Amino acid sequence: MRLKQLFVGGALVALMIVSGQAQSPERVALVCGRPGGMCVYELRFVASDTLLPDAAFELVLPQAFDVSRVQLASSNALKGGLSVQVARDTVRIFRSGLGPAVAPGTLVDILLAAVQPRKEASVSTQATLQVLPRRGVGVQSLLLPVTSDTTGLAR
Repeated sequence: MRLKQLFVGGALVALMIVSGQAQSPERVALVCGRPGGMCVYELRFVASDTLLPDAAFELVLPQAFDVSRVQLASSNALKGGLSVQVARDTVRIFRSGLGPAVAPGTLVDILLAAVQPRKEASVSTQATLQVLPRRGVGVQSLLLPVTSDTTGLAR
């Protein structure tokens, strides 16, 4: 179990490093260390409203992906820490309330681990993201394309 936590943590760090490369601003990317293995999701979107320290996010992924093992969330843009709750195909992400607000127009990244593809991840699909800039108040709804990279973290 400890080895799996180290792998997932290392994958998050590696993905944070490579995520600085020029990419489409709004998307969900699935990055796997090997085909059929555990994956990290990188979620990217532009905030349309100020995201307060108690903002929440709800990500609904297609049935092709098993999110039941998601336990970790990280972000370069959302300081102060994140927690996650998983129910079926939905991951709810909560800001801790400790970090600063994030201004509208800011590119927000959220990394989730560990996600398991149920079938071939190269199928073109979309995820739905609901952004609650403040828990329970206001909603930004986005349909994001899901892309995959099963060649590993070194791109």
